[in-house]
Amino acid sequence: MPAPLLALAVLWWFFPAVLTPWLPLASAVCLSLGIAAAIVIEQMLDTTAQILAQMPTTAPVPTTPHHKDDSQ
Repeated sequence: MPAPLLALAVLWWFFPAVLTPWLPLASAVCLSLGIAAAIVIEQMLDTTAQILAQMPTTAPVPTTPHHKDDSQ
């Protein structure tokens, strides 16, 4: 039997026989990891927003329009 067909035969047996019983647990674990990642990302974004809110601006934006002096 050629190697690709042997690999396909092994995988054809492996996935249903070995992985199918673990699917409910894997789904729960993946869902838990996704929720935990979302919480961590939210905390990081909140921390970043707080840090940026405390930083002064380096160059204030003028509120009056700037006109070039044409007298030169």
